[in-house]
Amino acid sequence: MKNYLQTNHLINISDVDVNYNLRLDNMLNCFQDITTFHSFELGVDRESLVKNCSAFWVLSKIKVVFNKLPMWNEDATIKTWPTPVSPIRFFREF
Repeated sequence: MKNYLQTNHLINISDVDVNYNLRLDNMLNCFQDITTFHSFELGVDRESLVKNCSAFWVLSKIKVVFNKLPMWNEDATIKTWPTPVSPIRFFREF
């Protein structure tokens, strides 16, 4: 099983601001969607963690750096992968 998930997202008019740049809240929604799908694929989604490990996960912070904000009608590639797991936490890259 691959350790990453990649998807393409066409930037719709409802995703952009008045300058036709992708709004940051919509980019975070894209990150949340791909993370959720990938967690299910890897078997570390909320339900599986509670059932199998009596554990849960919490998103405590996020840092995002953009080289260029996608614009309306552009196709954005979103890729995510987890970093090595420690006993207390692990990080996810985008």
